[in-house]
Amino acid sequence: MSETELPTADSSLNTSTNLTRYNASREALIIAYSSMLTMALTPIIIGSIRSVAFHILVRETGNQGNTDIITKKKAMLFPFYASGVLFSFYLIFKYLPPDLVNLLISLLFTWLGVVSMSFFIEKTIVNRGFTQSVLFNLFGTPITALTILSFVFSGLFGGWYFMEKHWVANNLFGLTLATSAIETIPIQSVSVASIMMGGLFIYDIFWVFGTDVMVTVAKSFDAPIKLMFPLDFIDIGFAGKSHTMLGLGDIVVPGLLIAMFCRFDHSLKPGSKFYFYTSLISYILGMVVTIFVLTTFQAAQPALLYLVPACLGIPLMTAFLCGDLGALLKYEDYDEEELEGNKEELKISDPKKDE
Repeated sequence: MSETELPTADSSLNTSTNLTRYNASREALIIAYSSMLTMALTPIIIGSIRSVAFHILVRETGNQGNTDIITKKKAMLFPFYASGVLFSFYLIFKYLPPDLVNLLISLLFTWLGVVSMSFFIEKTIVNRGFTQSVLFNLFGTPITALTILSFVFSGLFGGWYFMEKHWVANNLFGLTLATSAIETIPIQSVSVASIMMGGLFIYDIFWVFGTDVMVTVAKSFDAPIKLMFPLDFIDIGFAGKSHTMLGLGDIVVPGLLIAMFCRFDHSLKPGSKFYFYTSLISYILGMVVTIFVLTTFQAAQPALLYLVPACLGIPLMTAFLCGDLGALLKYEDYDEEELEGNKEELKISDPKKDE
């Protein structure tokens, strides 16, 4: 869900860029906007850079069949799946007690946040050369002392978020969820990315301008699927209650594309980040335009309306001017034959199949 809104002070918050005015000063708005942009860039940068090593390791270990790759078929169906989920939540909130629904949602996303943060902490430490021994295996997953410590540490933030719904705890979960998604989920090719982002472009416009479904769900949904920053931070600091918000969809969707450009850079020349920086600047420009339109018209805006042309169009034009467009259009993280072959090997070696 990717909607941008600037409502009045008593309006309910929604699931995306929600720049709420409560007679905020110019300084407060500048701090809020710059903080949100900085937080949005953090998982994109970290996730994109880490995705290079992650997918090299996946190919080296032959685990392509276990990787959740966005293929052409998935890209075409994604907007329909997203619409189905969105409308399902609309019906759930309409016909079931909102407090009960939000309790269940909070439990689910608290668990996801704890697992994601634990995974992020453990992997970050391991990547720095920390060696550890396996204590035992849980459902096929090796458990180490670091695994347990990371989970306990993350669990403390989980308890804090569940009890207080504090924006800092919310942001920590949102940042780790976004970073993990950008790092581990690859888009098969630029053409697949174009299909997915084009579909979400239409999805965003339809659900923002065509119906009240997204706004209704946004007003009711209470989960760490957005980043937040208090507009009244200057006045009361971390205890602020009136927040500007940015949905994770406006971070992860462009972030997956930016991460692919980062891996494309590596395929051209290891260590190069030309197209990564180009797409990153494109994202910043798209967000600046979004904020400008938002503050000018003070009306709901689908953020992907501005992010998709920027993040897709500018890098493609740059590649054309630099003579790399052909290589970019041919680039794939994993080719289909490689994926299908790996999946067949997994089926053959699956002990459950042998039984």
